[in-house]
This record gives sequence, C-alpha cells and structure tokens, in this order.
Amino acid sequence: MYKLSSKIIYALIGLMDIILYGEEKPVPVSQIARRQKISKIYMERIFSILVKAKIVKSIKGKKGGFILLRQPSHITLYKLVKIFGRKKGEGLSFKNKSVEKSLVRLCTEIRDNLEKTFKGIKLSNIMEPQRPGIRK
Repeated sequence: MYKLSSKIIYALIGLMDIILYGEEKPVPVSQIARRQKISKIYMERIFSILVKAKIVKSIKGKKGGFILLRQPSHITLYKLVKIFGRKKGEGLSFKNKSVEKSLVRLCTEIRDNLEKTFKGIKLSNIMEPQRPGIRK
C-alpha cells in the first residue's frame, strides 16, 4: 500500500483550505496554519514548494496570501506526488547491482501504476461531494 508523505497531506490540506476560503481574496498562510492546526513555518515551506511548482501564487502585502494558479480540477494527486514524492530509486543502495536494478524496475512499475490511479484523483473530486444519481 502506498503511504502519502506528510508533505503531500499538508499540501492537500493547504490547497483545500484555499479552495474553501480563498474565492474572493488571497489566503494568508498564517490563517491556513491556524485553522488547520499546523505549524506556520511548516506550511510556509510547503507553500514555497507549491509556488515553485506553479500550483499557487504568492501575493505580497497587507492583504496578501496565496491564490490558486490552476482550477481544482487541474490539480491532481499525481502532480502532488511528483512534486513532493521520492525521486526514482532514492534510498535504494545495494552491493548486489542486479538486486538494485530489479528493485528500481519494481519501483518504476509501482510508480507507473500509481500514476494512472492518481491522475484521476483531482482536488475538485475531493472538494465537491457527489450527489446521488448525478455522474460527472
């Protein structure tokens, strides 16, 4: 079973907070941290990575904060896994190179299968509850 890292989980929480509270104005990271009971410093680190990945934009000033650069339907769980997840083969080091190659191939196979699944999971699917009888 794939376990999402805490960075991915907190990125999801922060992005969902922006979706809920940021329709009309930028959302300060201090408000996100307070509402979600997460360290402000940790959320600032998460959001600096999201800014570099062009998922959110930072607005400076007294009424500043963060806004989404993409519609929630264009932000996939797979994208967040790519941004915050481990790099290919990271942490794998064995004396037996054939074992290492096999494990790297296995990790690639797992990653490719997760990619197919995670690409279908969008923030808009998570945030907009499905009503019975209505399909999108």
